[in-house]
Order: sequence, then C-alpha cells, then structure tokens
Amino acid sequence: MPDYKYVLFDLDGTLIDSWPKLLDTANYFFGGKITVTSEYMQDQYHLGKTLCTFLKEKSPLLENLPNNRISELFWDKYVKNPLSPPLLPGALQFVKDLKHAGIMTGVVTNKRFHVAEKEVAEIPFRHFKCVFGAGVGLPPKPAPDMVLAAMKKMRAVPEKTLFVGDSSHDFHAAKAAEVECFLISGEDPAKRKKLVELAGKERVVASYTELSFRVLEKTLERV
Repeated sequence: MPDYKYVLFDLDGTLIDSWPKLLDTANYFFGGKITVTSEYMQDQYHLGKTLCTFLKEKSPLLENLPNNRISELFWDKYVKNPLSPPLLPGALQFVKDLKHAGIMTGVVTNKRFHVAEKEVAEIPFRHFKCVFGAGVGLPPKPAPDMVLAAMKKMRAVPEKTLFVGDSSHDFHAAKAAEVECFLISGEDPAKRKKLVELAGKERVVASYTELSFRVLEKTLERV
C-alpha cells in the first residue's frame, strides 16, 4: 500500500449523509404531489435525469422555469433547511487520524460550491485544505479537473494521493487524474456489488473502520 500524503474526499455519501435533507427539500417543491424516497431519486439519476429535469417533471411550482432558476431555488431552499446532514459513522475519527499521521486532506464534490463549503465548515474538525464544487468554472466529476485543481492547491503528486468516494463518478475522476481510489459502499449489498464490479473488491470498503485498517495501519505505525 502506498504511503499516502494527501487524501481527497467526495462529500455526499462519503463524508456526510445528505439524503434526508435533499429529500426534505425536494418534497417541499413537490407540494404533496409525490413523496420522494432516496431509492426513487437514485433511480431517476441512473436513468440519466439531472436534478433540474427531475424537479421540473414532478413539481407544479417549477415546471415552467428555466433550469438555472430551478437550481438556484432548490439550493437556496436546501441551504435554509434547518436539517443538518450527519457525518457517516467513523468519518470524523478517520479525518482526525489522517491529521495525526501528517496527511493533508481536501474535498471534491459535484454539489454547488457555496453549499459544499458551508457543509464542510460545519464538520466539527477543520482539517481540509481546500473545497472544490460545482460553479467554480470546472467540469464536474467524472471529469478529473476538480481533482487535479485540488491536487494543485495542495501541491500533491498523484503517486502519493488517494481519493475516497462512493460512486462511479468518483472512481472515474480519480482514474483520469491518475490517483488511487477507495469506494465506500456502506452496508447496502446492491451498492457494494456495483462498486466491486466497477473498481474490484480490493478497492471497495464497507466502512471507515475498514478503510482505516487498509490505508492507515502502516502509516500510523511510523508516526
């Protein structure tokens, strides 16, 4: 296992669980017409529908608005939503362990930059060198541009960098940036199966406990 000096994280589904807040915000716009579940939204996403297309199709409040306005309204409502996305179990301790090992960290997400920056700032341990998100003039993952920009900000080199994510976009962005990647599947067997098919079982972990064992054990022995 490489001796990593830099670790980049995806945000949603990797560091935090934003589904409750996303669903609550989406259901506000649907006005009781439908009640959305995370499974339903993920199915729409896998069918190739963007958030704006999905909202326009289902919400009487948004059906006649342009996509950029829909996006603005949704994320404004999301930011004002008092729900706070919880950290994934073990995520905070893992980041603390990275700092103890002298490893620099950053966040690369397809979520709007101003939203991601706010949520990262709310994590009760500030050890992130940079945050890159949508709206900073770079194409989203699976393009490698934001990963490469974060590496440049941290003065990281590919062979010493790890990307931690939970999706095919994360895997392909890391691969295109020529950095190694671990994917967190959680306890969902279907998700784990898809990620293993994509990245190989040696690159898929169920939890931060497993990730820490795979990534940090040798590093911490030298600290």
